[in-house]
Amino acid sequence: MCQEKENNLIEIGYWKDIKNKFFKRSIYISPKDFRKSIPSEITKGIFKSVYVYNSSNIDESLAIGDFYLDFDSPDDFELARTDAIKVLAYLKIVFKIQYEECNIFFSGRKGVHITIPYSILGIKPSKDINIVFKYIAENAFNYTKNKTVDLQIYDKKRLFRVPNTLHEKSNLYKIQITYEELRDMSYEDIKSLAKSPRKLIRIVNDTNSFASKMYKQFEEKAIESLNTKSNIKSNQTLSYTPPCIISLMENGAKEGFRNNSIAVLASFYKACGSDSDRTKEIISEWNSKYNSPPTDSIEIEKTVMSIYSTNKPFGCNKIKTLSDCKENECKLVKNRRK
Repeated sequence: MCQEKENNLIEIGYWKDIKNKFFKRSIYISPKDFRKSIPSEITKGIFKSVYVYNSSNIDESLAIGDFYLDFDSPDDFELARTDAIKVLAYLKIVFKIQYEECNIFFSGRKGVHITIPYSILGIKPSKDINIVFKYIAENAFNYTKNKTVDLQIYDKKRLFRVPNTLHEKSNLYKIQITYEELRDMSYEDIKSLAKSPRKLIRIVNDTNSFASKMYKQFEEKAIESLNTKSNIKSNQTLSYTPPCIISLMENGAKEGFRNNSIAVLASFYKACGSDSDRTKEIISEWNSKYNSPPTDSIEIEKTVMSIYSTNKPFGCNKIKTLSDCKENECKLVKNRRK
């Protein structure tokens, strides 16, 4: 990642008790101390932050890290594979990033992770790096067929599964694979590879001048979008339920989009003035009624608390991927057009 400095910090986390769903995190260490900071008895479910921070005040810190994407399909690896290949093509066309400039990983279960070294994109430490990453991911999302790109993972405190560590549910390793293996190998053959750790492929980290230029353009657009949202009065209590929220509440979450849907609902009820406890009650009732099988209560708790810890609202583009949008019937859209 970034050059070693005394004040550089990463966060680590791991499943301390998988059976009782106890995940330990908020352990901040120097990057060079990562391996020795994981207890010897912990052999599965090991994570570390995608960013390196220059301060323990994470929200205000400058951060740097590799751009990352997570293609998550709990029920069908082929859906994630198809989208990952499509996004790699998108990166090649839009950023002129070659396949060999990307790190591609089998997640250890039914997902695909892609990272691009920050040096290739010419990324500099930034307070809003996660906002830029999410903006790029949202653009890539639009080019996918199965919509398996997880857009809920771009908070500034995000942990990512460490390569060559065991997945706590599958007992398979997260391993690096080549583009050709992603494209051509069967899921069963990839799982066979993941029964043991695999040597990481060394990528030449020279800056791709075109990719760096494009990243700067996306960065400017992302920050401009953030500033536009910030100009909206965030302390104004919402007293209107838009059609997209009504549809989501009456029909449940689309397959593969539960966490994102829970986050959107939490953001909506927060904007309506509901406290976090009441919001958890509403979403839990909705979850039990419309989602089969229901999302785990711990996941609901984590998602709601994450939303209540920030002031970043969800925009229409995000919600359109989760629910029916009826712009002509929506007062919020009409008000923006005035």
